Amino acid sequence: MILDPFIVAQLNEFIDDVTGIEATLQPREKRGIGAVAGAIAEEVLNLHIHLDGSKGRDELIKKYQFWLKQKKSEEKK
Repeated sequence: MILDPFIVAQLNEFIDDVTGIEATLQPREKRGIGAVAGAIAEEVLNLHIHLDGSKGRDELIKKYQFWLKQKKSEEKK
């Protein structure tokens, strides 16, 4: 296919970005499926962690702002 080199380059970049491991896939290579599947699984896990953490984000911001106000008032004393 004409796009094989482009697709493989993008897959290599995706695997490298997600896992931090330099991918060396070549066009028409069978082992690439496992590497891509592993990177996708890791990215889905990261998304779940991010979404779970963002639920309490507003509460954490309020607590941090309150803490900063207390600290500033103590420094003025």
